[in-house]
Amino acid sequence: MTDPERPDAPPPALLHLYDLAIERILDDEPLASFCEWFVSEMATVLPPPPPEEVDRNARFLQHHARTLWHAVPVPQNRWRPRPQPKIERNGPCPCGSGRKYKQCCTEFAQHALPFPPEALLSMALSVAAPHMLTPALARQVPPEALGEVAAMWN
Repeated sequence: MTDPERPDAPPPALLHLYDLAIERILDDEPLASFCEWFVSEMATVLPPPPPEEVDRNARFLQHHARTLWHAVPVPQNRWRPRPQPKIERNGPCPCGSGRKYKQCCTEFAQHALPFPPEALLSMALSVAAPHMLTPALARQVPPEALGEVAAMWN
């Protein structure tokens, strides 16, 4: 159930899906299989798009999954996001359509994730397995983020 004081709050099913997605990213799932899983799971949570928007919606979800995979801070990278490779306008589109990026998914380039970067770190820390929070790895996390997660846990 959503928070009645925040009508813009995402539904719990969507928040749960993001938690699952972040867990998969932290477990170092490869990008291709993560994107495939994310798109199929989002189809179960979001209302179906109109028939003329099915292709565009699938490309947007692919873009969203890639952006999320690169934005979540991971312990393998000292709790920093993975660098996202620059997509050349005339290069092949990473969605796999076979078209040039500028003729395919460039329209989604300005779409941001629904969470700010500091929230992604807090979300990642809150779903991280205990072995990902060893003292050596925990020292690499900004103290403010650890404090936010500790406050959420309490």
